[in-house]
Amino acid sequence: MLEQGLTAKDIERLAPAIKVLRDQVVVAPAEQTPEDQLLEIVRKAQAADGEAMPHEWPPIINLSETNGYFFRSGSAELSPAFLASLQGKTAEQIADIAARYDVDVIEVIGHTDEQKISGIESNLDGALQGVLSGATPVKILRPADNAGLGLARAIAVAEILKDVPGLDGLTVLPMSGAQLILPDDTLTNGAQAGDVASRRRIEIRVRKRNGTAAATDAATAEN
Repeated sequence: MLEQGLTAKDIERLAPAIKVLRDQVVVAPAEQTPEDQLLEIVRKAQAADGEAMPHEWPPIINLSETNGYFFRSGSAELSPAFLASLQGKTAEQIADIAARYDVDVIEVIGHTDEQKISGIESNLDGALQGVLSGATPVKILRPADNAGLGLARAIAVAEILKDVPGLDGLTVLPMSGAQLILPDDTLTNGAQAGDVASRRRIEIRVRKRNGTAAATDAATAEN
């Protein structure tokens, strides 16, 4: 397979198909070509199970305060231990998932609990671009509500991940889930207010870039 130009990643992605061929394809009798054998295997599989196999989604990485991933209260400043994990263990985990699932977009989603933020005037509208461009540090961000706090914390994590060498070529997108989504992926009804460490978390999800956007980027590069 290597002689035919396949890379190690290609072979890993084809592993399930290789196993089927190894286990089920026997030496073809004179009256049946290998192509006919493969078609017969497909027909048998379709007859045995009319429903498509469920899609295997990449795992979600959950970095919550419950597990020691802290920000300074009310801010987007990472604790030293959180920073070290992002640059080490977490980055390695993301790189492994990205390679196994052949994805190129990392979504970083900031979640908070329902404790209200008050007495602060937000500067996110004016300061976000400077932080995203690297001209100003994340610590200058002053969110005035949980939606802004979730976004500021996602940006803090995204800025670290963008500079990790092992994640070169991946697009990192910061987002905010604010206080709306509980750790079990259900919407809050507003009755879970208070200091809840498990809700203050960063979720990292990986996916394939939108096909239309990828095609547009390729066309732009060619021109």
